[in-house]
Amino acid sequence: MSGADGASQYMVCLDGSEVSKNSLRLALRLLRPDDDSLLLLYWGYDIPNDEVDAMARLVLNQSESYLAEAEKLARESGAKQVTTKAVLGFPRDQILLVAEEEGVEMIVMGARGLSPIKKLLMGSVSSHVLSNAACPVLVVK
Repeated sequence: MSGADGASQYMVCLDGSEVSKNSLRLALRLLRPDDDSLLLLYWGYDIPNDEVDAMARLVLNQSESYLAEAEKLARESGAKQVTTKAVLGFPRDQILLVAEEEGVEMIVMGARGLSPIKKLLMGSVSSHVLSNAACPVLVVK
């Protein structure tokens, strides 16, 4: 699970929840600060509608401050190679797309523990990513 130079790229999926913060903390414990790189991915839903455009901009603005805070924590923990990315869209699709585009070697994400009814109606993002990712996925509770 590492590149030719022994370094790995981790992607941590963030949505502002406490579970996603726990995912970041765990990834920072796994990370070899001098070798590995860290991609912090924040997503928001993209609903195509003129009235929602303002909401989408608000989500992206909020993501900037959240990602800045997460990047600061990562750097304070010793991570040297940290990049951030904010995307709009359905999380399960965006996580897989970004992981593939960026050549991520491990995805670290939280599980919210949806009720059986919500899981049936909405599907579990972490279950979908686990089943479809081309790389290992670490799910944090």
